[in-house]
Amino acid sequence: MPDINATCPHCNGPHDILFCCGVCVLEHRFCEQRWPGKGLSQRVLRELLRQGYPLAELTPCELFLRIRGRTLWFMGDSQTWHFYLAVECFLHEFALDFVRRNVTDDPEMRLLLRPVTVTKERYSLCLHLVEDTKVCVIRADDGWVMARDIFPTLRTLRGPALTNDVMVYNFGLHYPPTPGILGAQLAHMADYVKANASWMPRMIWMDTPPQHFRSPSGMYGKEAVGKGCPPLDNNTIVQEGGPYNKLARPYVGRLGQYHLETWNATVPFHYTHLNPDCTHFCSPGPYQLWIFLLNGLLRDEGLGNAVAGGVGVERPTKQQREESKQQPGQQQPQQEEHVPGGQQGQQQGGLPEGSRQGFEGNSAVTRGAAQQ
Repeated sequence: MPDINATCPHCNGPHDILFCCGVCVLEHRFCEQRWPGKGLSQRVLRELLRQGYPLAELTPCELFLRIRGRTLWFMGDSQTWHFYLAVECFLHEFALDFVRRNVTDDPEMRLLLRPVTVTKERYSLCLHLVEDTKVCVIRADDGWVMARDIFPTLRTLRGPALTNDVMVYNFGLHYPPTPGILGAQLAHMADYVKANASWMPRMIWMDTPPQHFRSPSGMYGKEAVGKGCPPLDNNTIVQEGGPYNKLARPYVGRLGQYHLETWNATVPFHYTHLNPDCTHFCSPGPYQLWIFLLNGLLRDEGLGNAVAGGVGVERPTKQQREESKQQPGQQQPQQEEHVPGGQQGQQQGGLPEGSRQGFEGNSAVTRGAAQQ
C-alpha cells in the first residue's frame, strides 16, 4: 500500500484532508495500530485458511477489469463507507492520482448527493481510475431521500451511461429494525427500484453486517456498550440474519437485481471490532473480505465486464449454469478459473459442511484479507 507520503503531498491543509489524503489511510483503523501485537488480521487469515478457502486468488487487476469503463458506486451509512475505503485502496494502483474528487462540480447537485440525516458526515466523492473508470461513494441513510433526490440526480448527471454502472447499497443501522420507519423505507425503495430499473445502475442490495454488542442479536444498545464484543449466539435471531436482514428479506428481490450476502462471512469476526465500538471493524478484516464476495458476485452473475485472457477464464453465469442443468446429456462447463501466477480459483459457494453460521441461505465464501 502507498504510505502517507505518497498520498498526501498535494494537500492544501487540514480542511482538504478528506479529498486529498484518504486513499489507503483507512481512517487509521488498522488492526495492528489499534491492537498492537494481537495479530488480528493474521487471525482472520488463519481462520479462513482453516475453512479451506484460497485467499490469494483475487488480484486488483481482476476486479478492475470487471468494472473497467464503468462507475462502481457505493451508497449507504458508515459501514458502506468503510467498504468503499477498502475497495478504493484495493484498486489504488489503477488510480490516476490519489486525489479524490466530487461526484459533480455542480453545487446544486452536490447538495442533493450529500443527504445523510442522522450524522454530520455529508459527502459524496470519487476516485478516478484509468480508462474512464471510477469508484464513488455517497453517504446516505434514508430510502426516501435516495428515491426523491439521489437517483434522479444521478440520472441527470450520468444519463444513459448510468445503466452501465453498478451500485452496492444498504441502509438501516441508523433506525430501529421495525416495520414503521425502516420498514416503510425498505418497501418504498423496493417499489422504486422495480419501477425505474430501466434507467438505473445494476443494483446490488448488501446485507446489513452483524454487530457484536452483548445482546441476543448483537445489536447496539446503551446498556451493552463497554461490555466487550462477544461472539454471537447461534440463536434463531442470528440464524435469520439479525433483525435488520430479517426485516429486509421480503424486499430483497426488489431492492436490487442482485444480493451481496455478507452476513455469514462476517459473523465469526467479533474480535476485529474497534471495541468498545462493536459495529465497525479494523482493517485488514471484514471490509476487505467483502471485496472478495463482491468480485464473486460480479463474476457469477455476469455483472460488469467478462474477464478472460491473462487474468482468468470466465465462469458461466448463474443463468447459464441453470440452463445447462436443464439440457440432459450436455457436458457441464468448466468450473475452474485460472488467475495470474498459475493459481486456480474455486467456485463461490457456502461454508464447508458443519461450519455454517448465521443467515440461512447466504453464501459464506470469504476469500481473505491477506493481500492488504
